[in-house]
Amino acid sequence: MNIWTEQASRWLPMDTWRKCAGDPRGPEWPRSMAGKELFAGVDLSATTDLTALVGVFPDRKDGFFDVIARFWLPALQIDTKERVDKVPYRQWAKAGLLELTDGAAIDQGAVEKAMFEWGEMYDLKEIAIDGWQAERVRQNVEDQGLTIFKHTQGFAGIGDACKTLERALINGKLRHGGNPILDWMAANVAIKTNSEGYIKPAKDKSSGRIDGIVALVMALGRAMLRAPDNRSVYVRAERGLLSV
Repeated sequence: MNIWTEQASRWLPMDTWRKCAGDPRGPEWPRSMAGKELFAGVDLSATTDLTALVGVFPDRKDGFFDVIARFWLPALQIDTKERVDKVPYRQWAKAGLLELTDGAAIDQGAVEKAMFEWGEMYDLKEIAIDGWQAERVRQNVEDQGLTIFKHTQGFAGIGDACKTLERALINGKLRHGGNPILDWMAANVAIKTNSEGYIKPAKDKSSGRIDGIVALVMALGRAMLRAPDNRSVYVRAERGLLSV
């Protein structure tokens, strides 16, 4: 049994998640991280759904991961999405937590612009993206000097990254900032487990949208594999910690 499963559809225990919010962040926080090493993951909507761009700043000395996140939704979809998802998208947009793009379909250009901004402000190493989505952004992004990594979503491709998230949470090494959109997605996410014990996020089993958590997992996976010795501190010291 996976000890992180509180209900049939839940992966992450929310009391543990909330304890990892970290110190309150003001609007100046993103600029305070300028120049720091960053790994990003993006879950890009095909047309009308939410898009998430999530980054992690790995502290190689202390083992912390600071999380930064941006979200987009087509403006003409907001009424429908509020009814379907039953969350306050308008309130989040007014608070600056959700960016609305013109029209009824997601504006890929707005997401690419955010990637470029991160590339200019931070030491952005890689942007991980689901393989089938990658070709939609690869040419434009790589022409600007950024690196796209095609991140598979199967058990082998994402399982270790999921374990990195679990270990970061249980050790209090994740600082996600208490973003309410990411909080909502953390409460929604469910997982599938294969015969070898690998896990992966399961959108079809989750109770709501999980785009931000998928993007976070991909970003953590790349930060883990690009560590100086190619292994996460949690994998080195505590492999098997969560198995019972």
